Amino acid sequence: MGFAGMGKTAIVGLNSSFLLLSIGLLVIGLLVEYNQDILDDLLGMVTDMLKGSLDALKQTAGDNLPASFKTSISADEIKNMIKELIQNISMPLIAVSSTFIVISGSGVLGGCCSSKCFLVLYCVFLVVIILAEAVFLTLFLLPGTMIDSYIKTALHDALQFNNFKGLEESNAITKIWTAIMDQLKCCGVEGYADFKETLWWKGRGNMSIPISCCSNMTAALEEKKRTHFSPNCTVSPSIDNTHMELGCYKAMIDKIFESQVSIGIFAGVWAVIFLMEGILFISAVSVIRESVAKRKKVHPRSRRHRRR
Repeated sequence: MGFAGMGKTAIVGLNSSFLLLSIGLLVIGLLVEYNQDILDDLLGMVTDMLKGSLDALKQTAGDNLPASFKTSISADEIKNMIKELIQNISMPLIAVSSTFIVISGSGVLGGCCSSKCFLVLYCVFLVVIILAEAVFLTLFLLPGTMIDSYIKTALHDALQFNNFKGLEESNAITKIWTAIMDQLKCCGVEGYADFKETLWWKGRGNMSIPISCCSNMTAALEEKKRTHFSPNCTVSPSIDNTHMELGCYKAMIDKIFESQVSIGIFAGVWAVIFLMEGILFISAVSVIRESVAKRKKVHPRSRRHRRR
């Protein structure tokens, strides 16, 4: 088996996997968008498992569990939260999966049938994807670009930041954001000013920031329980007793690049993606060249007559 033969195998094998995955994601997107009964049944099973895991974590960790996880959360809250999150991404999921069905389908058909038309189309798709990824990666690594704004907006909308109510009325969304802020030591998506857009802002009382933004949330909760007043870190916040200036988006980016291991993993993942796409592109080109060469051998005279 020559290079073209191995390339054909790689194209068909990888794109068959991508095609099946894309079809699965498309089915999920359609079910989420148009069949709520099946979605409710599936989420019921998932949330029961998650609820069991959270309860087991509380029993195992005991006092070592972060304050953000100590508030109870019902299976229905988890279910509704996941359902709303999935519904927010159902249409983008349908669009993306449909696009990849077309791309991977052209690769499978081109590889199986050695079709020059499908393979050329597949190569065009690959070039567009590689260029788009390169542009995205460049903009992602540069601060203050439109990619930054888009990701912040997506994070804000996907996790429904506007529905944050504060620990006093801990709904599922509040608990998720509280856990994120507690673990990453951050405040809001971009900073404390984000809370002006939330449900918490109207009923905040004399607090300037929620307890979730305090440097030591456990101590703040204990202070509130002991004094029956808002903790000092929420009434007179500063960079010394809160994380008010550090948004969770920046905290996540810092977390990714805080160590050489994280940087290595990030770079390695993208290197593998570009390498795989490069191999697929070269394989497709080699199959096209082999197909053209075979046609020239089969019909050499007819080509001469056409030239005349």
